[in-house]
Amino acid sequence: MDTALNSALTPLELDLLDRFHSRYKQLGFPPPEGIRVEFRQSSSVGRFTYFKHEGHVQRADGQLDLGPYSQFDMDGLDAGASFCVEIENGKVLYLEIVVNGDQTWDGSELPWEVLDPDTGDLV
Repeated sequence: MDTALNSALTPLELDLLDRFHSRYKQLGFPPPEGIRVEFRQSSSVGRFTYFKHEGHVQRADGQLDLGPYSQFDMDGLDAGASFCVEIENGKVLYLEIVVNGDQTWDGSELPWEVLDPDTGDLV
């Protein structure tokens, strides 16, 4: 576990959270600059990044994605990765990133492209 209390968002986390904010700001999803990293848990197939933030997301508890295709392609990951956030008590508890397929990931953020969440197309 990375105990990076109050560490900065990584470029990938910033990109993904900005996309959530753009899609769900009407529900109170906070902008990335209003989110603080509490800690990260990494494994060979993904990462959980836990957060703290002000405000309240008007959404039932549970996973929230951007659409049917909450995925990105990344150099070095043959099948890309999927992502979602977990909402708990009106807060964005964490961002989950999971590698698709059987490949492992060391957490390196190589160039990536997020798929259109509604069509699955690269944009």
